[in-house]
Parts: sequence; structure tokens; C-alpha cells
Amino acid sequence: MQRRPAIAAMMALFLARAAAADARPVRVSTDGSLLVLDLPLESARRLPDGSVRLIVRGQMDGEPLGFGLDLHAESGRPASDDAHAPLLLSGYGELRSVGAGSDRFVALLARRFDLPMPQPQMLPLVPFIIAGADNNPSELMTKPLHAEVFLHSGLIRADHDRDTEVFLKIDVAAGVVQFREKDAGYRRPLLLVLTTI
Repeated sequence: MQRRPAIAAMMALFLARAAAADARPVRVSTDGSLLVLDLPLESARRLPDGSVRLIVRGQMDGEPLGFGLDLHAESGRPASDDAHAPLLLSGYGELRSVGAGSDRFVALLARRFDLPMPQPQMLPLVPFIIAGADNNPSELMTKPLHAEVFLHSGLIRADHDRDTEVFLKIDVAAGVVQFREKDAGYRRPLLLVLTTI
């Protein structure tokens, strides 16, 4: 009877290794001194409430690395009636931890920033506001989205030590999500907002 748990464990290990072997790599580059990560989009689906849920996951050093990303149905209100005007404060969402792969994502940021990780694990949910976008976030499944997002702790703080902004470029058709630094001054706040309450 002890063989069944051992066989099940071996099968789980085999499947995990097979999934890792099939995973596309995370591409790390820089724009000047700013970090740019191109991560494979593993899945994208529209939820019953109209929200879009993405799983962003690739491989680095033989291990999966990534995060979940939710964009809500209320996203996509244009700042004006002008069809060519940028979208401002056009929606909201959350970065979601997908477990150890998200912890590795934050650890990668910390290594590249040459900063310590405030905590070893990414928070389960990190809310954000879409502060500007070139396309309507509600059309994400059919049109690429380039957005500036403001990540926050969900709390009002006087010191603003966790206020941070990044750029996200989401292309469902190409199967890529780009996570791009906005400014080196946001590095420490980014690590704080991703790991501490």
C-alpha cells in the first residue's frame, strides 16, 4: 500500500518537470538603466463578471517564475470623448501570487535592483490602478494594452513609502506580458508593496 503514495509523488514530479521543460523563458533586458521583463502569457480568460484573468509564467534558471493578473470589468472608462485621447484612471486590478513562482519573481527584482527582499514571499494580492493606457482595458482580449499602473497597499499612508508605478504591456495574441520599470526611484517601494502589508 505504500507504493501508491510513492508512485503518485513520482508522477507529480515528472509532470512538474515536464511543465517546466515546456515553459518559455523569461527575457530580461534593460532600457538604459531600467529593468524590462518579458514574460510568457500562460493563459487568459474572461470571468463571468466580465473581468479578465491572466496567468503570466515563464522559466528562469530551470524554475517557473511569474504572477497572476486580474483586470476588472469596470476598467476602460475613457478620460474624454475624444477617440484619440489617452485613457486616464481607466480601471483597476490586482497582481496575484501564484505561489513559489511569484516569490521568485520578486526575488529576481530584488537581485536586479541590488536590494534586499523585505519579506521572502509575495503578498497574495497587490491592488493597482490603471493610471493611463493606450487602449481600452476592457478590450484586452482582442487589442494589446500598454498601461501605466499605480501599485498600492490598499491603505492610505502619510509617508507614501509604498507608492510605486510600473508599465505593463499586455499582448494576448502574442502571448507576452512586459513588466517595465518606470523609474529607479520606485525600486524600494516596489519591493515593499509586493511583499509587505
